[in-house]
Amino acid sequence: MFDKYFYLIHDNFHKHKWLVIWLLGIVTAAAVIGLRSISFDNNIELMLPRNDEVLRTINFLRKSHFSDKVVLSLKLESPGHTTQDLIQSVDRLVELLKPPLITDVVIGICLTKEADEIFFF
Repeated sequence: MFDKYFYLIHDNFHKHKWLVIWLLGIVTAAAVIGLRSISFDNNIELMLPRNDEVLRTINFLRKSHFSDKVVLSLKLESPGHTTQDLIQSVDRLVELLKPPLITDVVIGICLTKEADEIFFF
């Protein structure tokens, strides 16, 4: 049943393929031009409920600049290695992380107000 319709559509498109290509081009151009009228607001606060705790968390995330940080968590899995081996491996890794892509390396957990906020989050 659907074969009949498929062949009918295919035959019509095949006979008028330049018309289809032109129409497809016009629709694509109109869509590209229409993109200029679409507005985008990249604000997550509009999607979240009004709540002091939510706003506090959003402000913390905004101030902490997580988008430009990478956090590596390393753990000793092999019973054949010691904690000292892990520490030496981390030290070698830190030496390999050089600018321009890596500007600052922090080892350990800094127990400040921000750390308390991270644990809360």
